[in-house]
Amino acid sequence: MTGQQRSFLGRALYVGPSMRTLHERYAKHGVVDASAPVVAACEITVDAPPSVVWEVLAGMAEWPSWVPGVRSADLDGGELAPDLPFRWVLNGMRVRSRLAVVRPHSELSWTGLLAGTRGVHRFLLEPVRGEATLVRSEESIGGPLAGLLYSSDKLKDVLTGWTDALKSQAEQAEKARVTR
Repeated sequence: MTGQQRSFLGRALYVGPSMRTLHERYAKHGVVDASAPVVAACEITVDAPPSVVWEVLAGMAEWPSWVPGVRSADLDGGELAPDLPFRWVLNGMRVRSRLAVVRPHSELSWTGLLAGTRGVHRFLLEPVRGEATLVRSEESIGGPLAGLLYSSDKLKDVLTGWTDALKSQAEQAEKARVTR
């Protein structure tokens, strides 16, 4: 049963897997928590190769300059690597995250804690039509009251805003690269 199919009370009281389980058994294995009360996904085609899209997405310190709602993003180390912690501020709320999958030009996934909720976020990059990239963003949010505080429709809006911004940023970077 998915989180959306649960009763109102079932969604409100859903605790879900521990953070450790979400990280090790979900995010690292390429899945979000489909049973969580808040789950969404979106896709967009970016007119830039996966290498350019990856460069923009993996440049986490630059997220505040282009990701809607992100005010800061700080890695707890140098290069991106699985299990590397990072902190960021989204819409004024602090998020503590840890990278789960770092597969250059292909996938960037992490788990995170925000206001008592636990989430899994995945970005998947797939080459299409020569020099374009299909970007899929998917996320699940669980924890007590998560389904009351946030909806899957709202999460889809957030993911769509993020992927739209990624498309714009990557296409600008590609245009600059090609005209050099």
